[in-house]
Amino acid sequence: MENAALTSTQGRLADRADASVTLARDALDAVVLGRTTIGEAVRSGEIKVAGEPGKVVELFSLFESFSSNFEIVEPKKAVN
Repeated sequence: MENAALTSTQGRLADRADASVTLARDALDAVVLGRTTIGEAVRSGEIKVAGEPGKVVELFSLFESFSSNFEIVEPKKAVN
């Protein structure tokens, strides 16, 4: 995570990573959308963690919660 953005680069690992996470996009979507928790996904094997699992939980706790029906573009308000 850098500048509040999470970026993945395939085949590239950080030299001093606290943990490494391996997961499919479907598993990430399920966690982010609240269909499962990171802990449940790890226990079920959908997410694999090498290193410090607590750091992974800490990372996912930083994700914002939001309504999935938020307005992407809001119409311009009329000026009276």
